[in-house]
Amino acid sequence: MHNIRNLYGAIKEISRVFGSIELLEIYGNYMRIRVSRQDKTIGMMFGMIDELKSAYHIDHYSISQTTLEQIFQSFANLNFDSQVKTFTISEDGKENL
Repeated sequence: MHNIRNLYGAIKEISRVFGSIELLEIYGNYMRIRVSRQDKTIGMMFGMIDELKSAYHIDHYSISQTTLEQIFQSFANLNFDSQVKTFTISEDGKENL
């Protein structure tokens, strides 16, 4: 339960900055998400996750830009992506999954 609360809290914080995130994978203490870059940099994302590490007990993380191979793979998986859960926080603070 504690781990789920930490994952949910981290997702919530990231959603506040990026508006919405796609939860691609989650199992155990591991999650893989996708965010829209918007006007943010990878350095900004590293800084944000580094600040969240202690509050949400994040031990390891990695951040990368989408590769060309991943873009081509996403075209092949368009049906699969329709099943990806998206977590959003609206301007009035309501949470949606």
